[in-house]
Amino acid sequence: MRLRLFILTIIMILLLSACQTNEKKVVENVTLKVVYYDQNMFNRDYGELFASRYPNIDVEVLPITYYSNSQNNGVDSISQYILTNQPDVVLLRDIDLIELSRKNELVNLSFLIKEEKYDLSTMLPSVIDLIKELGDGDIYGLAPTFENTALFYNKDIFDQAGVDYPVDNMTWKDVLLLSQRFNGNESAYGFYKGKNSSLFNFVIKRVGYLSGINFYNAKDKKITLNTPFWKSVFEQVIEGYRNKSLFLDTNQEIKSRYKFSEESDIAIGSNLFVKGKAAMTIDSIAFVSDIEKAQQALKNSTPMNWGVVTTPVDPLNPAETTAFHLSQLFAINAKSQNIEAAWELIKFINGEEWAKLKSKSSSVLLTRFENMKEMYGYNIEAFYKLKPNGRFYNSDGLPDAFYKEFNAFGNDEIFKVIQGTSTIEDALIAIEKNGQVILNKYEP
Repeated sequence: MRLRLFILTIIMILLLSACQTNEKKVVENVTLKVVYYDQNMFNRDYGELFASRYPNIDVEVLPITYYSNSQNNGVDSISQYILTNQPDVVLLRDIDLIELSRKNELVNLSFLIKEEKYDLSTMLPSVIDLIKELGDGDIYGLAPTFENTALFYNKDIFDQAGVDYPVDNMTWKDVLLLSQRFNGNESAYGFYKGKNSSLFNFVIKRVGYLSGINFYNAKDKKITLNTPFWKSVFEQVIEGYRNKSLFLDTNQEIKSRYKFSEESDIAIGSNLFVKGKAAMTIDSIAFVSDIEKAQQALKNSTPMNWGVVTTPVDPLNPAETTAFHLSQLFAINAKSQNIEAAWELIKFINGEEWAKLKSKSSSVLLTRFENMKEMYGYNIEAFYKLKPNGRFYNSDGLPDAFYKEFNAFGNDEIFKVIQGTSTIEDALIAIEKNGQVILNKYEP
């Protein structure tokens, strides 16, 4: 089947090449079906500019629905969606590309790229490498943007405390130890991380994940938490919580440890780093815009002097990160009757013209990285320095119901340690044992 698709693709390329001239190819009166969030968002992000360059190609947007209540990480749902709706261009995540390419449901773009000499040289090499890895060496989709996190730090707070700034390639252990250099009072928490359901969740889904360690062994279907690694991490986080160098934006935390003033919340929100009350935080590139908006809202205050370094890394793989993902991969349905027009759209979305325009007002990371080395005058190259290691969020297949129950039990046990009624050793034994019982109820 894959050989047949390869032969058909070659024939199509030869036919297209036969009528090719040195002038730009014109695709006449085609309507492309493109999977995206909705028509208005597509027009805003890509459609309006595309229409001005390709007036003979109309785009009909099919709303993306295949991640809702999906099984098998969404792959089965996508296949069914493609079969039912027959889109020309499909919007995918990196994890989807693996199975869909193996199932021959996508056009291999490698041949089109080679035939037209489509320039990939100004695209971030790590993005192209990841796409090739997902496609067994071939390219089945292209991504104009990617996602990553980085460690933001407030230079003024560090200067006032006489503490050296963070550096690239720090581990979580480094970050947590650095956070304890601050006195932990409400004017200067060492590290702030918002939007965590609990302290326990922060450790297993953030610290552990970015360290390259998972509490769940999918192959053996076992929970593993009673190890030296987890013991060390939990001890550091608990110590940071006790001495107030660590602030997690959970319901418990907000109610018991910090009172926000209504006036400032309305102006800039409740993020402690944005308020200038935390030395470090981890966030996405969109956070840069949040900081800028806060500076504009607080016109009489001194602008924050911030910097950014790479997100915490696994000490065994310091050049890689699990936070690097592709959530907007554009691919062509192998059964599309409009492959030529679909390829024109994908080339445009991933092209230099779009990237240059987007770089002027972007709150996303552009794959055409030459167009985006700073934002609001601040260097953001830390977002581009680490390579993806191929691990994906939510790729373990465990349902939300498991996480809800497991997280609640684990958090209760950790707070017994914080309150002095249990030890970390006993807590990890209990969490591992009862976590396995919970897992057996929801085993995928």
